[in-house]
Amino acid sequence: AQCHYQSINYGECTNLLGMIPETPERLLLLAQVKVKKEDFQSALVILNKILAYKNLPDQQHRDTLKLSISCAMKVNSHMVEKLIYLYLVKYPNTPESAEYAKNLLRIYDEGKTGDAKYYKLAEWFIINTKGNIDVIPMVLSCAEKIVNISTKEKLLRCLLDTPDFSAAELNALLKHIPTLKLKQEFLNRYQKTFVNTPELCELYYLSAEIAMELDNYADALRLVEILLQQPEVFRYKECKMLKIRAHTMLRQEEEGRRNCQELLLSQLTNQEKRQIVLELASSWERSGDNRKAIATAWTAVPLDGKSQNSDDAIVLSKLLQLIVRNAQIIDSQIDIDDAKELLEYF
Repeated sequence: AQCHYQSINYGECTNLLGMIPETPERLLLLAQVKVKKEDFQSALVILNKILAYKNLPDQQHRDTLKLSISCAMKVNSHMVEKLIYLYLVKYPNTPESAEYAKNLLRIYDEGKTGDAKYYKLAEWFIINTKGNIDVIPMVLSCAEKIVNISTKEKLLRCLLDTPDFSAAELNALLKHIPTLKLKQEFLNRYQKTFVNTPELCELYYLSAEIAMELDNYADALRLVEILLQQPEVFRYKECKMLKIRAHTMLRQEEEGRRNCQELLLSQLTNQEKRQIVLELASSWERSGDNRKAIATAWTAVPLDGKSQNSDDAIVLSKLLQLIVRNAQIIDSQIDIDDAKELLEYF
């Protein structure tokens, strides 16, 4: 039978196998014949019969399981998920395991899979594929599908046992971690010395944003200042705006205004300019200089008072409301009337 199989004489091979008692080895040869003839469904039935045998030699069990997975995928069998999961549990450290796990994720994504399965698959990756470049993408793909926030946090917290992460990996993680507390834990655990590379610049910027959200304004200011001191500044506008917000929260109005003026000297869209002018005018208002607040706000209001989009309309409305508030304090009726007339557009 083996000779006929090697000679591609599958019919005679099958006839001979039918004349001798079934054993796992002989059934596997018959399944291989079915595969060669592209009768994957019949092959799958035979392979499942082999897997039911107890005390199969480990290599034979593994080969049978691999062939079963291949056939099940060919015929889009509902058994694929079960077979792959069985392989991952029994043979987690084999070369093909990671690829099987990717296939399992695809199967989960195509069906209605709950949090528990995504959690177990991601956990399998964390435990069994350390150092693999696919670990972080796969874990994040699973985490993205987990609805329960505490379950997602518990999963991502498992990654804290990893010795180290690159700056790029940390950036990806920080964008998916659901809570500020856990984000800060990752930043504390994997501190990086600054080097002016895109990945580390982004990490420092994200760290500054997280510090702002945690009300650690001085720390946010320190981090963003490192970026602004570089010869080639990473995301200059965003860094300056973050710095302005930090100065505002620290009640450092003069520093905030100075940074607003510096930012206004750069190339900006009209919408960006209005946002910065709003920050500057608001600073003058907080300092009690109502006339400067009004004068500053008017510089960003178009003559017709019209906006180009909804976001722009919100900023313009805030500028005009600021003008009205401060004009009422200094009793400037002309500013009140002009601003209220334009506010009718909103």
